[in-house]
Amino acid sequence: MILKIDAFISHFLHIPFPENLTDAQWAEKWAQVKFLAEKGILGNLKDGVLL
Repeated sequence: MILKIDAFISHFLHIPFPENLTDAQWAEKWAQVKFLAEKGILGNLKDGVLL
């Protein structure tokens, strides 16, 4: 599951190595990806849910 989330962070936020982020930074970036998905900014996702 973490690898999938890392892939979302890398792809949508253009962060090449999200595994190198601190835990706090990683959590913030994941929250940003979820926010963008909920708002429909990331494209055609089922009900804005990534997972």
